[in-house]
Amino acid sequence: MKKIYLIIVCMLLLVGCNDKKEEDISFIMKFESEKAMLVFNINDLNSTNIFIDKFKYDESKVGKYDVVLNLYYSSTCRHCHALIEWLESVKDDYPYLKVVKKEASKNMDEYKLILNKMNIKDNHVPLTIIGDSFYVGFANSKISFFDTLIKYYSTIESCDMVDAIINDKDIDNCKQINKK
Repeated sequence: MKKIYLIIVCMLLLVGCNDKKEEDISFIMKFESEKAMLVFNINDLNSTNIFIDKFKYDESKVGKYDVVLNLYYSSTCRHCHALIEWLESVKDDYPYLKVVKKEASKNMDEYKLILNKMNIKDNHVPLTIIGDSFYVGFANSKISFFDTLIKYYSTIESCDMVDAIINDKDIDNCKQINKK
């Protein structure tokens, strides 16, 4: 009986040690198009033009508007720390970027409200929100994705959905601004 119990415990420990590679981390992006909401795995973007077509921007307009990046993180999440370190390392590259960091566990009511109002099914961290687009996860292999989004949002007038939600502003109006 002890042997069976020991084997079961060992198997459980081995399963818990299965760490994913950076490339396997699930990233989810959601944005609203004119009439449809699209949700797809960002790992699939390498082979599609959906990302490129949606987030084309005029390089001469980069930095025209301020960009607010809301980040919900956990102090125990290594991907969260990697994203925070990357954002710190590039802050001079994006003088128009304002990063608002919040520990999800210390802001649980707000975090749950954001998940609910933005219809985010994946309640993991890091959760990055720019405008009405959101991204769950981080890997160094996706830095160009974040770079493109930050630059794209700096070329358009956008509405901070997190601010609209937590301050009980008109969310529909915010969505309309973000569609332009």
